[in-house]
Amino acid sequence: MKVTDLLMKSPKYHLHFKNNNALSEIFMALSEIYKAPDRIYMTQDKVYKPSVELYKASSKLYEAPDKINMTCSKIDKALSKVYEALSGMYKAPDEIDEALAMKFYQSIYLFIKNHKQI
Repeated sequence: MKVTDLLMKSPKYHLHFKNNNALSEIFMALSEIYKAPDRIYMTQDKVYKPSVELYKASSKLYEAPDKINMTCSKIDKALSKVYEALSGMYKAPDEIDEALAMKFYQSIYLFIKNHKQI
Protein backbone atom coordinates (compact mmCIF):
# COMPACT_ATOMS: atom_id res chain seq x y z
CA MET A 1 0.00 0.00 0.00
CA LYS A 2 1.31 3.41 -0.94
CA VAL A 3 1.89 6.11 1.65
CA THR A 4 -0.43 8.42 -0.23
CA ASP A 5 -3.19 5.80 -0.02
CA LEU A 6 -2.72 5.59 3.73
CA LEU A 7 -2.87 9.36 4.06
CA MET A 8 -6.06 9.60 2.02
CA LYS A 9 -7.74 6.97 4.20
CA SER A 10 -6.87 8.72 7.43
CA PRO A 11 -7.91 12.35 7.90
CA LYS A 12 -5.86 12.43 11.11
CA TYR A 13 -2.64 11.59 9.28
CA HIS A 14 -3.56 13.91 6.47
CA LEU A 15 -4.22 16.84 8.80
CA HIS A 16 -0.87 16.49 10.56
CA PHE A 17 0.84 15.81 7.25
CA LYS A 18 -0.53 19.03 5.75
CA ASN A 19 0.50 21.08 8.77
CA ASN A 20 4.11 19.98 8.84
CA ASN A 21 6.37 21.10 6.01
CA ALA A 22 9.24 18.78 6.87
CA LEU A 23 7.02 15.70 6.87
CA SER A 24 5.31 16.93 3.75
CA GLU A 25 8.66 17.10 1.96
CA ILE A 26 9.58 13.62 3.18
CA PHE A 27 6.49 12.07 1.70
CA MET A 28 6.73 14.16 -1.47
CA ALA A 29 10.20 12.71 -1.94
CA LEU A 30 8.87 9.23 -1.25
CA SER A 31 6.08 9.69 -3.77
CA GLU A 32 8.74 10.07 -6.48
CA ILE A 33 9.88 6.55 -5.65
CA TYR A 34 6.31 5.25 -5.75
CA LYS A 35 5.63 6.32 -9.33
CA ALA A 36 6.42 2.84 -10.64
CA PRO A 37 3.52 0.33 -10.69
CA ASP A 38 3.78 -3.10 -9.06
CA ARG A 39 7.42 -3.80 -9.64
CA ILE A 40 9.87 -0.94 -9.38
CA TYR A 41 12.01 -0.54 -12.49
CA MET A 42 14.23 2.49 -12.45
CA THR A 43 17.81 3.57 -12.84
CA GLN A 44 20.02 4.27 -9.83
CA ASP A 45 19.74 7.97 -10.60
CA LYS A 46 15.94 7.87 -10.38
CA VAL A 47 16.20 6.20 -6.97
CA TYR A 48 19.09 8.32 -5.77
CA LYS A 49 17.57 11.75 -6.44
CA PRO A 50 14.35 11.31 -4.43
CA SER A 51 16.34 9.51 -1.75
CA VAL A 52 18.55 12.56 -1.32
CA GLU A 53 15.43 14.70 -1.07
CA LEU A 54 14.09 12.31 1.55
CA TYR A 55 17.30 12.63 3.54
CA LYS A 56 17.29 16.44 3.31
CA ALA A 57 13.64 16.66 4.35
CA SER A 58 14.22 14.23 7.22
CA SER A 59 17.11 16.30 8.51
CA LYS A 60 14.73 19.25 8.84
CA LEU A 61 12.93 17.34 11.59
CA TYR A 62 15.97 17.87 13.79
CA GLU A 63 15.87 21.65 13.36
CA ALA A 64 12.68 22.08 15.39
CA PRO A 65 12.03 19.02 17.57
CA ASP A 66 9.76 21.05 19.85
CA LYS A 67 7.24 21.31 17.01
CA ILE A 68 6.97 17.53 16.71
CA ASN A 69 5.64 15.13 19.33
CA MET A 70 8.69 12.91 19.10
CA THR A 71 12.24 13.10 20.37
CA CYS A 72 15.09 13.15 17.88
CA SER A 73 16.13 9.65 18.94
CA LYS A 74 12.64 8.32 18.21
CA ILE A 75 12.62 10.03 14.83
CA ASP A 76 16.05 8.61 14.04
CA LYS A 77 15.01 5.10 15.05
CA ALA A 78 11.82 5.27 13.00
CA LEU A 79 13.55 6.63 9.90
CA SER A 80 16.49 4.23 10.14
CA LYS A 81 14.29 1.46 8.71
CA VAL A 82 13.50 3.70 5.77
CA TYR A 83 17.18 4.52 5.21
CA GLU A 84 18.04 0.83 5.47
CA ALA A 85 15.54 -0.01 2.74
CA LEU A 86 16.77 2.91 0.62
CA SER A 87 20.39 1.86 0.97
CA GLY A 88 19.51 -1.54 -0.45
CA MET A 89 18.27 0.22 -3.57
CA TYR A 90 21.74 1.57 -4.34
CA LYS A 91 23.04 -1.99 -4.65
CA ALA A 92 20.72 -2.76 -7.56
CA PRO A 93 22.16 -1.71 -10.94
CA ASP A 94 19.14 -1.05 -13.17
CA GLU A 95 16.18 -2.54 -11.38
CA ILE A 96 14.95 -3.29 -7.89
CA ASP A 97 13.52 -6.72 -7.23
CA GLU A 98 10.05 -7.23 -5.87
CA ALA A 99 11.21 -8.39 -2.42
CA LEU A 100 13.24 -5.21 -1.90
CA ALA A 101 10.33 -3.09 -3.06
CA MET A 102 8.02 -4.81 -0.58
CA LYS A 103 10.55 -4.30 2.22
CA PHE A 104 10.61 -0.60 1.41
CA TYR A 105 6.82 -0.31 1.33
CA GLN A 106 6.56 -2.14 4.66
CA SER A 107 9.13 0.11 6.31
CA ILE A 108 7.12 3.19 5.34
CA TYR A 109 3.86 1.58 6.40
CA LEU A 110 5.30 0.68 9.81
CA PHE A 111 6.73 4.18 10.20
CA ILE A 112 3.26 5.67 9.81
CA LYS A 113 1.49 2.99 11.83
CA ASN A 114 3.87 3.16 14.79
CA HIS A 115 4.22 6.93 14.95
CA LYS A 116 0.70 8.30 14.74
CA GLN A 117 1.61 11.27 16.92
CA ILE A 118 3.49 12.96 14.07
